[in-house]
Amino acid sequence: KVINPKNKATYFKGGIWSKKKKNQPFLAYANIETGKKHGFIPGRKWAKERGVAVDSTKIRVPAHYADTDEVRSVLAASMDAVSHLDIEVGKFLDALKDQGLKQNTLVILAADHGATLPRHKQQLWTTGIKVPMMIRWPEKIKKGSVNKELASIIDIAPTCLNAANAKIPETMEGLDLLSDAPKNRKYLFATKDGMDGTFDCSRAVISREYQYIHHFFPELPYNSNGYAKRALTFKSMMKLYKKGELTDLQKAYFERKPKEELYDLKSDIDLEQNLALNLEYLVLNEVFRKVLFSWQEKTGDEVLKA
Repeated sequence: KVINPKNKATYFKGGIWSKKKKNQPFLAYANIETGKKHGFIPGRKWAKERGVAVDSTKIRVPAHYADTDEVRSVLAASMDAVSHLDIEVGKFLDALKDQGLKQNTLVILAADHGATLPRHKQQLWTTGIKVPMMIRWPEKIKKGSVNKELASIIDIAPTCLNAANAKIPETMEGLDLLSDAPKNRKYLFATKDGMDGTFDCSRAVISREYQYIHHFFPELPYNSNGYAKRALTFKSMMKLYKKGELTDLQKAYFERKPKEELYDLKSDIDLEQNLALNLEYLVLNEVFRKVLFSWQEKTGDEVLKA
C-alpha cells in the first residue's frame, strides 16, 4: 500500500491491516525509497530548505574517486538523502506509538546494499555490502547497546522467527542476532552474479580483520553491465579515464578485475591496498580461498562446476 508521507495516520492502515485484532501479532515490511538514488535530489532540496544540507566543499572524497565538482555534489546529496530518510523512519515509529505498539514492537532498519555509486551498488567491496542495521525493541533490548559480532542481512529472518517463538528451519544459514549464536561466527559470505543482463560471478569472505574477494570472470570490468555504465558511473570520472588522468586506484573500476583481492579491514577502511599478490599474505590468501571453496561446496554453488 502506498502511504501518504505527509500524513502518518495513513501508516499501518488499510487492506488486511484494518482487520487486525487489538492484541494480534503482526509483521509489517516497508521499503523507504528516500535513501535510493532517486531520493538524492529530493533529499538535497529537503535539506537545503531546512538549513541542514551538507557542504560539498567540506566533505572527504575517498581516494577511489576523482575530486570533481560532480563527485562532491553527488556525495553531498547522498548524505542529505540519509538525513531525509531518518525523518521518514521517525514517522513509522510515531505511527506505532499512536497505535500503542511502539514499546513492544521489534523494529529492524537495514539497507539492501551500498549507495547508488561506483564501488557501492553491484560490488563486493565494503562500500557495497557493509550496510547499516539497527534493531529497536524497548521491552527486550537496552537502548544504545551495540552488538559487535559479525552480522548479515540473512540474519533478519531467523531473528524475527525466534522473536515470534517460531521454529528456525535447519536450512537457514542466518543466525538469531538476539541470541549468543553470532559469537561463534568466524566468517560472512557475499555473492555477486547476474547484473542487468550481464552474467558475472564474484564471491567474498569477510572476517573481523580481513576481506577476501574471488572473481571467477576477471576479464570483465567492474562496470561491465549497462546499468553500471549508465547509473553507477560518474561522467566526470569517465572523461578523465578516457584522457588517462585517473590514478591506478580510480581507473581500476573501468578495467578488468584481478582474480583475487585481499584487504586489511582494520588499517585500510576504504579497501585501497589489494594484498592478494603481496608475498607476506600469500598463506592468508590461500586460507581464505579454501574457506570460500569449502562454503561453495557445502552450499551447492554451481559456479565451481562451470
